[in-house]
Amino acid sequence: MTMLSYSVFAPLCRTYYESKGGKFGSEFDNAAASYTYGKTPDDIAYCGPYVISNATANNTIVFSANPLYWNADNITIKTLTWLFNDGEDALKAYNDTMSGVLDGAGLTASAVEAAKSAGVFEELAYVVSTDATAFSAFLNVNRIATSNFNDQSCATPKTEEDIARSRVALYNQNFRLAVLLSLDRATYNAQTVGEELKYTSMINTYTPGTFVYLENDYTADINGTEVTFPAGTYYGAIVQAQLDADGVPIKVWDPEADGGIGSSAAFDGWYNPEAAVAYLETAVAELAEQGVEVSAENPIYLDLPYFSGSESYGNRANALKQSVESVLGGAVVINLVDCVSSDAWYYAGYYANYGYEGNYDIYDVSGWSPDYGDPQSYLDTMLPDYAGYMAKVIGVF
Repeated sequence: MTMLSYSVFAPLCRTYYESKGGKFGSEFDNAAASYTYGKTPDDIAYCGPYVISNATANNTIVFSANPLYWNADNITIKTLTWLFNDGEDALKAYNDTMSGVLDGAGLTASAVEAAKSAGVFEELAYVVSTDATAFSAFLNVNRIATSNFNDQSCATPKTEEDIARSRVALYNQNFRLAVLLSLDRATYNAQTVGEELKYTSMINTYTPGTFVYLENDYTADINGTEVTFPAGTYYGAIVQAQLDADGVPIKVWDPEADGGIGSSAAFDGWYNPEAAVAYLETAVAELAEQGVEVSAENPIYLDLPYFSGSESYGNRANALKQSVESVLGGAVVINLVDCVSSDAWYYAGYYANYGYEGNYDIYDVSGWSPDYGDPQSYLDTMLPDYAGYMAKVIGVF
């Protein structure tokens, strides 16, 4: 039933849609010159409480109350204005809020300190609970591009030999686990949200652990052993049982959290320097058999594009670099690839249509919100043959 709240089930006037060049199924072509539906405020058939009255790229989007909405008399907010912020100034949203330009804003680490210095933090700041959105870091297991597909910017500093070595290393599962478990995500997160909130927005599973629970008892086959989970068991507890059976030292579920309800959020269950080193040692031996030496004297170089125009994003990228290189003893070196604008950063991967356009080894500019209330809404993003959005981000399809 939750699917019915998703946008694809919203009413659509077929004749109007087709008059704007719209087609269905395999005939649909978003790039066709004749297709204009939804591309300007005047090419949309509105059925909701607002219409778009102004849209200026990289500046402003204004929503005005729709006088034809069925419940128009009860829409009390008549205008909503979204203002563009590229993140270059870590204090812009905070300063705009304090001056009355914005009604509210999320606080960066710098803004938290500014609010405390101004004496308004305790009075005005509040913490919201996490939602079901999952933002991830991605390893590109099939990198082909060495610069941005649109303008060849953000080019890799690696040599051809370095490129070939990193490609082989990223094919290795133990190498990937070593990198993932070497990242101190709390310190990384603190660069954008501040030290006090660094765990608040942290989750440990792509599908949040409390997203769904069993309505009935269920017996699962976990590595050949039948395990019965009682009704009420949360998704995260089942994922943890599988990880434990696989011997993977990652904690994705804390049964004592949230007053005993359990949670996959507000702790870092991945950062494990000891395990990261062990995985690296295994990977080094496996890669040596393939003729790839990995050591502090001959490291694997991994490119991380980052938005250098933003202080907080720059700090975050440096936190990742310092954590990975320190834990892995310099056997992995993170190249911070300078993207001078937010658009260049997005074009490194987020704006790419295909996996082969991804210009990175590590990327942290994508996330997923569920479209309906089932884990399938997340897991389908890993489907093959261009069906899964996130399969693209790891360099596949």
